[in-house]
Amino acid sequence: MFPLTPPKQMTFLISVVLALAAIVVRYLVYTGVQMPPFLPTGGFLLLLVAYLVLVVGNVVEGA
Repeated sequence: MFPLTPPKQMTFLISVVLALAAIVVRYLVYTGVQMPPFLPTGGFLLLLVAYLVLVVGNVVEGA
């Protein structure tokens, strides 16, 4: 396998902020607010980006 390292605090905070933004977007979609075209999946892609940021923070040393 490969060694995992804990993410830096900034990487973790960016991931959390993106995940919270995805939750807000999903809530707005459920309440009927029209979303802009760059959020067509109702926050799913934003949540995926948050997870990928966290994964990169764990895999890449110093990130």
